[in-house]
Amino acid sequence: MSKSINLTKDPIWILLRKVTVPASVGSLFQTFYNLVDTWFAGKISAEAIGAIAKSFPIYFTIIAVGVGVGAGTNALIGNSLGEKKTRIASMYIAQSLIFALFISILVTLFGLNASNFLLSVMGADAAGIFLTRQYLDIIFYGTFIVLIQISLNGTLNAQGDTRSYRNVLIFSFFFKYIFKSTFYLGVWIYTCIRYFRPCNSHCYFTINWNYLFGL
Repeated sequence: MSKSINLTKDPIWILLRKVTVPASVGSLFQTFYNLVDTWFAGKISAEAIGAIAKSFPIYFTIIAVGVGVGAGTNALIGNSLGEKKTRIASMYIAQSLIFALFISILVTLFGLNASNFLLSVMGADAAGIFLTRQYLDIIFYGTFIVLIQISLNGTLNAQGDTRSYRNVLIFSFFFKYIFKSTFYLGVWIYTCIRYFRPCNSHCYFTINWNYLFGL
């Protein structure tokens, strides 16, 4: 168990504070992480934002499965640790990871094959489906990463450790924002260079602002 937390002996109010506060902060930064995509999509077009919005109901398939994997892992390992059956708890960790990997394959196949139908049911046209699939397919290809991460987080939660995952979520948010900002800056610089024209031994910038800020 965590050195700073003893789930079987510490007072309940101390446990609530030590467990729930880091978990709440982590959930906040997870929301920020998802907002990064929306914020940068807004710099592309309204259609890009619409594509991301339509992807969320299908993306929740991964979240729903992940919640089940995490809750099951948490409960089984937590009960085993409470009964001081550490060997059984270790077996549950291995089984949870294997199950997460297996179920991620099924979710990925479902997402890649059923997305067009589900998007059409939501009223998306051919262009909208194409844009949404460009964003959504990458998420489904990475389903195994998400579910394994949730499985490991369930293992940590069973020991009262919610700080580690909080730190991962905070780092992920800043990394994603900095990475996308750097990429966006690179596109901006490329656009400036592309519209840099020589004329009669003089150089001047011809910048198409609609194109530049519509990237």
